[in-house]
Amino acid sequence: MRCTSCKCDKLSSDFFCDQLSDECDHFDPQCINCLVVHLAHAAACPRCSAAISDDTISRIRNLHVKRIVVPPETIFAPSETGIVTVNLLDGQSYAIPFCRTETIAEFKTRIFKKTSVQPKKQKLIFKGDELVNHAKTLEQCHVGDGANIQLIILLIAIKEGEGIHNVVFDLYWGYPSTGQDYLDGSCLAYANTNFTEHVDYATISILNGALVHSGDIITNTQGHHIIKVDLDKMPKVITKLFFILSAWNSPYISHFPNPSVRLYENSRPNVELCQYQITSVGNSQAVVMCCLVRVDDGWDVQAIGRRSSGNAKNYEPLKSTIQSM
Repeated sequence: MRCTSCKCDKLSSDFFCDQLSDECDHFDPQCINCLVVHLAHAAACPRCSAAISDDTISRIRNLHVKRIVVPPETIFAPSETGIVTVNLLDGQSYAIPFCRTETIAEFKTRIFKKTSVQPKKQKLIFKGDELVNHAKTLEQCHVGDGANIQLIILLIAIKEGEGIHNVVFDLYWGYPSTGQDYLDGSCLAYANTNFTEHVDYATISILNGALVHSGDIITNTQGHHIIKVDLDKMPKVITKLFFILSAWNSPYISHFPNPSVRLYENSRPNVELCQYQITSVGNSQAVVMCCLVRVDDGWDVQAIGRRSSGNAKNYEPLKSTIQSM
């Protein structure tokens, strides 16, 4: 069925199939998205201008909200009217077609189909602002053909009052075919865009004990560097912590299988908060694994996976990579 407003072909479930008003003697084939946009400006039938009751408007808006949370596979992809470039922190970009009247929730479903990033893990940044209202259309958010959107992958949100005070970042790796070898887990602390200090195997404690490094932890099958973050002790000026794995002797980090990071609360090591594994690092010396970012109501852990040169002997290339993100 085609919407008479956005001219997009959609499923019948995307339409409000009852009469809009007792005074209407017709069915107006406008999709629920377009009806919601219209009703934001006028509580009247778009075809005959008959007044629409508050109860009917509420029913339409409730249907709209329910459509936002249905599984991605049940949402019909409307006809495309433009292309948006979605950029990830790891440097990848995707050209994604869109329809101007589809909602942010529906556009997140498009991104999921292209990137396999679940909608609930997506934070979309457009012109410096996060697109947080899932019921708004791309047109209402002023997203047009040729726009660029930053996709941030949220691994976990740590909210104030949840009882999480000491977060452990366990950075670990498998050994190359040549035998036991080392990667270095490091953390670079930033105040907004300004680098402040780093913690690593040589500098094991900074920021008055808010960041503490374990040193080398070596088993028969894996190497670990554990970095403990005391959120209560963290100075307010610190806004971002970047967690990095880098090669020491080997020229490429790709020689090491499955560089990964897992997070848990220090008092509950067996309860994993999240885990993130880099599947492809190419011929790079280091990878910026993830970032802990201060937000209004706590901290966000964001996946990055950005390749870089540099290592614990020389952090300058890594600082340049972080600055470019």
